[in-house]
Amino acid sequence: MMSGSSPLIDEVPAFDIDWILNSIVSPIAIVDHEFRLRAVNDAYCAAGGRTRLELLGLVLFDAFPENPADIQDTGPAYLRESLRRALSVGSVEAMPLQRYDVQETVDGPFQQRYWSITTSPVRRRAEGPIEFAVVHAEEVTSYIDERFRREAAGQRPHTAGQTEAVDTVFTAALHHAATLNDFAATLVNASSVTEVAHAFIRAGIDLVHGSGGAFVSQVGDRLTIVQKHDADGPDVAVKWSSFVVAPGVEPFSDAIVQCQPLLFASRAEFLADYPALRDEINRTNHHSWAVLPLFDGTTPLGALGITFDEPNVFSTVVRLDLHTLTTLTTQATSRALLLAEQAEAIDSVSRILEADLDTPTTVRTSTLYRPAVKLSRSGGDWFDVIAITDTCTVLAIGDIAAHGAGTTGEMLRARATLQSHALHQRATNDIACSVSETLDRFTDTFATACVVSYDAEQNTITWTTAGHPYPLLVTAGGDVELLDETHGPPLGIPNTQHVYGVSRRHVSPGDTLVLYTDGLIERRRETLQEGFIRLVAAARSAPSAADLAHHLYQTLLPTGVHVDDVAILVASFVAPGEADEANDAAISPAQPDKLGRPQL
Repeated sequence: MMSGSSPLIDEVPAFDIDWILNSIVSPIAIVDHEFRLRAVNDAYCAAGGRTRLELLGLVLFDAFPENPADIQDTGPAYLRESLRRALSVGSVEAMPLQRYDVQETVDGPFQQRYWSITTSPVRRRAEGPIEFAVVHAEEVTSYIDERFRREAAGQRPHTAGQTEAVDTVFTAALHHAATLNDFAATLVNASSVTEVAHAFIRAGIDLVHGSGGAFVSQVGDRLTIVQKHDADGPDVAVKWSSFVVAPGVEPFSDAIVQCQPLLFASRAEFLADYPALRDEINRTNHHSWAVLPLFDGTTPLGALGITFDEPNVFSTVVRLDLHTLTTLTTQATSRALLLAEQAEAIDSVSRILEADLDTPTTVRTSTLYRPAVKLSRSGGDWFDVIAITDTCTVLAIGDIAAHGAGTTGEMLRARATLQSHALHQRATNDIACSVSETLDRFTDTFATACVVSYDAEQNTITWTTAGHPYPLLVTAGGDVELLDETHGPPLGIPNTQHVYGVSRRHVSPGDTLVLYTDGLIERRRETLQEGFIRLVAAARSAPSAADLAHHLYQTLLPTGVHVDDVAILVASFVAPGEADEANDAAISPAQPDKLGRPQL
């Protein structure tokens, strides 16, 4: 360990704990997972009016029970929850001022007391399990009583200096709690590393009473200052805006490589480790430093640098504040990086899904896609339009046997598989057989699908349904027909050398075919037949084929809330004379989805 480095409280060796506790003037106790008191110092015994023998081995809340006569004594409940979080998830809790009444003797009356309490997890090893929690309880009853007494009397019973001292302590405690709350709230809303860095600069430095600081991120072997605040004004060393990890050269690299905070109480300590930085340090007003590494498990995320304008002994309270700052900032940074990675993945998927569908001149298409999962904007449903020749078009829709963002990868694979086989096979039943065999052999994916082939020369459609809801045909004259034929099981079912069937029928220019997924019609406590009836009725009330997809969605799902993905592909067959303008009016102004692509 470097001469200027110093561990935080949860890294103190266990054999030193008694000596350390009794060298601390503030009340300190250590509890285990059962909230049982395992160690206390003299100050804690004095504050609670108990001896060490009376306390050790007792559950803290048995030693200091809740005042049953006063519902305003909420301290025990808040302390219990704070300890639970410290012991279960490793969070450091700097609680606001709490009322926690205490009996001066075991059977005596309760005395109204006010406390500033901090709880912190303790590990024997840096990567070991949480074994204990430290309870640091500073009593502030006298300050609170003095303030209440003075305000009730409407006068200043002491000198201005004495009253100012009480107000200063009271205000400082409230300011610290308000700063912590502000910092935590800002971090919760941070969606990028830059926003996390801004929160650290705006509120985190003030939380530990620093004068300046820097948020440094790490990518590979390079460190970059994302944001910096220096009370001295402009950066004194522009060369440090981005630099390669270099142990022994500067403290950020050393804190990260050593996986521990580095605390320098004075200039002498800092320069003993980094004499090459003397000229740069001498150009500042800084006299002590804290460098805190940020780790998500074993993955380094960067570090925080905090400067102080006075030498700093880094007391227990300051170290707990630094630990709190590190924990909160690490969590927020990890969350921001995860959000960035998720956004990149979603954008990648969206670019694939939004690739233009083929736009044959013999078919006018419109589409609608609404995933059940709103945030990722992706799911397990898909559709496709594939122009095989000038007169032959394959229309397909599919649904992975699950929904949500977790099915997106399987959906993309199933869609690509169908595209590949459709380009080499004309018959829809052959396409279904080949896709099913491929999915069975290479994946664990099951998918329902409907594959339709439109022959513009013969004015016919052939189709195969693989466990999928039936296509809907709306004729140019307004008749609505459900093409209720099933030709085989879902694609990818293993050990079924099933030969998929096929159906054929004549269509006329102006007829419209609707393919959809079951999220549009299936409802809990309702048969599928009832869903088909509602679908046919909704199609009959549509104002036009161009508005059909949007109309069906609004009519059948008026609230826009659904537990399954919804995809709709509408294809209107065009007479040869209308071919040039076929896809110019694919979607009406009322339809928010772009032509030929799902809106994600």
